[in-house]
Amino acid sequence: PGFMPASLNTSMQSILTFWRNGSLIRIAKSDGKIVGWVCASIVSLDHIQGRIVAQRYYASDCKGMLAFRVLKALHAEMLIYAARVGAVYCTSTGSHFDEDFTFTKMLEKCGWKRRGYLAVFNMKEYNGERR
Repeated sequence: PGFMPASLNTSMQSILTFWRNGSLIRIAKSDGKIVGWVCASIVSLDHIQGRIVAQRYYASDCKGMLAFRVLKALHAEMLIYAARVGAVYCTSTGSHFDEDFTFTKMLEKCGWKRRGYLAVFNMKEYNGERR
């Protein structure tokens, strides 16, 4: 068993609920095969005024440059969504198992700010580019 084993049924129900409630879900494919996907939703925090688009799920089994390209493309979709809904920030959380912060360091190369396993994009800095 893993550190915190996930339930397939509970996970699928959660993803379907996010989808039904209008959350962003994007899939990346290569040669007809799914190589990554992201789910993000609008949240609010008690200490920040305005909407935040927060990554809820991110998954990819890619390695090397393909991993970077998939991450970059899916997070560009998150920024487009965040701009469309008028969010003030877009956030993406890496795994606490990623002790070298590889995930958020890749986002940092795409213009995101990083602190540990959290990456944040201030939407004031977004100019509509696909980053």
